[in-house]
Amino acid sequence: MHGTRIPDPSLADQKRILLEHYALMLEHHGQEPGIRIARKHVAWYSKGLPGSAEFRVTVNHAITAEAVRGLIDGFFDPLIEQGVTAVRDAYREAGEGRIAA
Repeated sequence: MHGTRIPDPSLADQKRILLEHYALMLEHHGQEPGIRIARKHVAWYSKGLPGSAEFRVTVNHAITAEAVRGLIDGFFDPLIEQGVTAVRDAYREAGEGRIAA
């Protein structure tokens, strides 16, 4: 396939998508199993962003859906306010081809 690569969604859009994805996982699996299942997905959305390793550790210890949502807000909102963009674009532009965390 050849074509024009469209840019990744903004970090604000990625957060919105993550929260929608998270809510759907909780709805489908129920609260307790949904929280456990969602951890790897929440981690993926944050991978490569500043402070993501610490964020993932904290999320993995959260036991309520509300706590996870609060952690997501607390992680993404300051980055969005600072104008941080998706690190995936920076790696592609640098020719790295992979994302470090």
